[in-house]
Amino acid sequence: MQNGSDHVFSSSPVPSAPTAAVTLYAARGETQAAQIAVRSGSSVDGLSVQVGDLTGPGGAVIPASAVTVNREYNHTNVTKKGVYENPPDGGNSYYDSLFGNDPYQLPANLTQPYYYSVAVPANQAPGGYAGSATVHSAAGNVTVPVRVTVYDVTIPPANQSTFKMDNWFGSAGWDYNGTVQAIPLQYGVTMFDDNWWKVIGNIAGDFAKHRNNVVHTDFQGLAKTPATTFDANGIPVLDWTNFDRFVQTFIDAGALQYIYTPHMLRGDGAAPKLVELQKGADGTPVVAEAATGTPQATAYLDSVFGQLKTHLDAKCLDAQSPCPTGRRWSDVFYMSAVDEPSTQAQADAANWLYDRFHARFPNGLTNEAQFSNMPGDHRSLSTLTPILARDNYDANVAYLQSQRLAGKDLWAYICAGPQDDRLNRFISYPLADSRLLPSMVTSIGGDGYLHWGWSYWVTLDGNGTPQFLDTFDGNNDGDYYLVRPDKAHYGIYDSVRSEALLQGLQDTELLHQLAAVKPVAARALLNTMITNTQVYTRSGADLEQRHKQILDALVAPGGDVKFPFADDFGSGTDANWRHTGGSWSVTADHAYVQTSTDTSTWDVVSAVAGRAYGDLAASVDLQITGVNAADGGNTDWAGVVVHGLNPTDVDTGYLVAVRNTGEAFVYRSGSTLAHAQIPGYSAGQQVHLRVVSRGSTLQVYAGGAAPLLTVTDTGYPVGSFGLATGGASARFDNVRINPMANPVEGAAVSVSSSYTADAWSPQNAVDGRRDSDIAVSNGWTSAGSSSADHTEWIQTDLGAVTPLNRVDLFPRND
Repeated sequence: MQNGSDHVFSSSPVPSAPTAAVTLYAARGETQAAQIAVRSGSSVDGLSVQVGDLTGPGGAVIPASAVTVNREYNHTNVTKKGVYENPPDGGNSYYDSLFGNDPYQLPANLTQPYYYSVAVPANQAPGGYAGSATVHSAAGNVTVPVRVTVYDVTIPPANQSTFKMDNWFGSAGWDYNGTVQAIPLQYGVTMFDDNWWKVIGNIAGDFAKHRNNVVHTDFQGLAKTPATTFDANGIPVLDWTNFDRFVQTFIDAGALQYIYTPHMLRGDGAAPKLVELQKGADGTPVVAEAATGTPQATAYLDSVFGQLKTHLDAKCLDAQSPCPTGRRWSDVFYMSAVDEPSTQAQADAANWLYDRFHARFPNGLTNEAQFSNMPGDHRSLSTLTPILARDNYDANVAYLQSQRLAGKDLWAYICAGPQDDRLNRFISYPLADSRLLPSMVTSIGGDGYLHWGWSYWVTLDGNGTPQFLDTFDGNNDGDYYLVRPDKAHYGIYDSVRSEALLQGLQDTELLHQLAAVKPVAARALLNTMITNTQVYTRSGADLEQRHKQILDALVAPGGDVKFPFADDFGSGTDANWRHTGGSWSVTADHAYVQTSTDTSTWDVVSAVAGRAYGDLAASVDLQITGVNAADGGNTDWAGVVVHGLNPTDVDTGYLVAVRNTGEAFVYRSGSTLAHAQIPGYSAGQQVHLRVVSRGSTLQVYAGGAAPLLTVTDTGYPVGSFGLATGGASARFDNVRINPMANPVEGAAVSVSSSYTADAWSPQNAVDGRRDSDIAVSNGWTSAGSSSADHTEWIQTDLGAVTPLNRVDLFPRND
């Protein structure tokens, strides 16, 4: 037995200690899976796997109808891409398609996996369920025990998701070429005939099952029928029959939450063209391209968008009247102007189109995949969708995050790239990569993921004409399609990648639920999976364990987790830290140093591993030991990152740092929120830097009793903690993080009287230090008095009713 998120290969040997049972952990409404692998030293005839009911508490049953088994198809001609996972024999054979469960002849010395999945009903009673699966063959039967634990947690159906999944698929329109011909060529049907609609219905059902809730719908392509007529000016009067049937098919299947129209501009970057329906010689619509920005094209869009708005306003996602707020089709409709713009001409044309769209849809949703960062048309976009690649998202983190914080949605997409150490869903990649994609988007603050190729089942010949594509035994890498055509049933063959993506979408829904009640636990678990866009787990077994931990955290009683942390590096190692840039080490005198002054990258962060923080009081002794004289000099800096999204980012969260000029500053995603000079600072001196975060208020202390900087901001309420440098080498020591386990730290203080010299002050009584330090903090002492009998007092305001179980007073020890 193996989990459902790691590859099994035809050359995989039997493990030395094989797992003998299927063990799954699931929420209600969730599908969980494992793989049953069969291998024999001789040929086996009639191989199949049969399933039965799973029986649980009080006689509750998960019926056999909720259990599915599919034999995995061995694709022997897979093109390896990027950072691939090599089969044990080094060959090109990978299991991908889920191909039914008909009796099969297994060759000798070949491992055959079966994908066993349980779709837990949304109303299933929580508890433990047990049953079995039986491996049948002419050689005899083998019983596999099955155990499923159902948690008292429910994920919503696909059409009520918090995450937007947009897998582009071929139907009508889009490129009016390969996407239109994919279904006819594979299934032998004609567009809009009964069997074509049967395929669309089965696609809709598969979308609902796999949480694909953004439906690629070309309103012009669906209106390209004789029923669309033209007015005296040659502008189409659109017929909505096919469009309505198409959208309603996905609504009825439980898939559709958003409608996404394909891009309406195409052509080269220098002269983009508008895709129009024009009147053909026989009076029926033909697809044509027109120059953008002309009076004729503007009139076309004004008319077409006007018709679209009127029609969508009259349609409702629910069978209710009046339609509830936000539930009209027009409320969930995305317009896309151009795909992967790279020129100013494309940005100008896109802005023109979006302006015409917003004239009819004032609050209309807009989105487009962007291979290059193109701020030129971002003013018109409600959603930014960069490719998760080195030269787009990673090179523009600060800008994209600032746009997200300003109110834009953030999605991400992949396609034929990236092909480096970043995620993709190629067949040859670890299966865990496909599962981790939604969590990666979540980790950067995004809420949607787009891929262009769910079912591009054609190849184009030298003339650009679509030809039949062998999706099973032909050369393929997995970019063009995630699923394959089941021609006999006008249906869909899923794949282990589509199932892994489903697991990832479910993980994201559960993380969203956990973040609502225990945000620190949610972010900490996410940080154990993902360090940044290049460093993450590629183990499906790890992801299965994280999934269980999320479920456990959701049902665990009590509040959020807290991770008190201290490190004086006395162990001689940095085992508690994670970093991907810079040169970090622990010195013989037990300090943590970063020695590089390279300024080619600013992500020189070492973060506390596997932890996250909300409210906190954190401190560190830091000293800048060198600067890059050729780039920045004494303006180079060292400091801490608080509430980072990905642990090794400096452009998410709050960078609180000190320049070697003595300037302390707070930076957030491209903007300096506050800065001030540290009194008496001299270059290279040690600074006791302390940060107190409560709610939306961030206070920065730099050796003094009073805060040097105070910032109010809501952008990053929870995240990681790390040490960081920018162009400077630095020495760090005595790191301490109090996640308000001691709630008095940094609180407001009132006293009867105070002596305020020689490192004594009221605020120093609650700075978290437990010893006296004449250079930094001795604590609080009252003012001297000649009266022998009087009362002195100190009072703190915790800001809210807070349960306390003890109060500790630490005497001076200087």
